Amino acid sequence: MKNKYIAAALGFWAGIFGLHHWYLGNTVRGILYLLFFWTMIPWIISLIESVMFLAMSDNEFNAQYNHGLVQNSAATLAPHGAIFSLKNRTSAGSSRINTAELAKLYELKKTGALTEAEYEAEKKRMIA
Repeated sequence: MKNKYIAAALGFWAGIFGLHHWYLGNTVRGILYLLFFWTMIPWIISLIESVMFLAMSDNEFNAQYNHGLVQNSAATLAPHGAIFSLKNRTSAGSSRINTAELAKLYELKKTGALTEAEYEAEKKRMIA
């Protein structure tokens, strides 16, 4: 899992060579930075990108650079395969819909971790 603070540090200290892009998996941009490092333009851009990384929320950074991984305050949810128990059992044994779990499911759909069909199927299973 890529870290926004590491990406920002690489962009700040070695951004002229595009190390932050290599770290984030953007090899084409990394190559472009290497080709044009002598112009100092990559250095200026990398300083701006470092500030942008630090200004991003964790969810924004994860959605862009960690393939849609969503960080929730209760738990970190992995994309795909992050289907979880959406019913909460009460002491009497009956089931009720857990709105927090429904919100997590919706967040997975919104970030693209679940397709519309997967979302609807899991939502129906949850409500049934």
